[in-house]
Amino acid sequence: MLKNTKTNQQQLLAILDKLFVWVETPSKFASTDSSLENKMVTINPTLTSKSLQSLVEQTRKLIIKIYLQCEGEYQDGLKLFEAIVGERMLKNSIAQKEALEAQLEKVIVGQDDPELEKIVQQNVNKALEPGPLVAQMPAQMSRPAAAAAGGARKKKHRSRSRKKKRR
Repeated sequence: MLKNTKTNQQQLLAILDKLFVWVETPSKFASTDSSLENKMVTINPTLTSKSLQSLVEQTRKLIIKIYLQCEGEYQDGLKLFEAIVGERMLKNSIAQKEALEAQLEKVIVGQDDPELEKIVQQNVNKALEPGPLVAQMPAQMSRPAAAAAGGARKKKHRSRSRKKKRR
């Protein structure tokens, strides 16, 4: 990937070298500090319309080639990433499965595990506790009576709505 980038960069710079040239700065703008400051970039005077068109075509082809290479490398990288993620997920799943099988083996064999016993005891206690709705319900009211009371309310409501429709 980096090799392709370097090669493409060199090809683009070669095209720019054909388009532009360094020329000496006129004496009234010249500097005495550095040789680079005494030069300026200008359009190549030997450039013709035909040679310019040729350079434009080369540049377009090169940019398309760079784009296609980049897209291909991106797709390859994406596949590699997905493979790495899939492999890690598989390793995690295998480790979880092995841990669960080891716990199951402890339960089946009957090894004493205080942590497991504590969890089981907590679940049993939760299951035996009365729920919030059962505690709030009056003791004398049974489920059929509560259902009948709700049904009576619905019938009363229905008869009111029918009277309103008839008017």
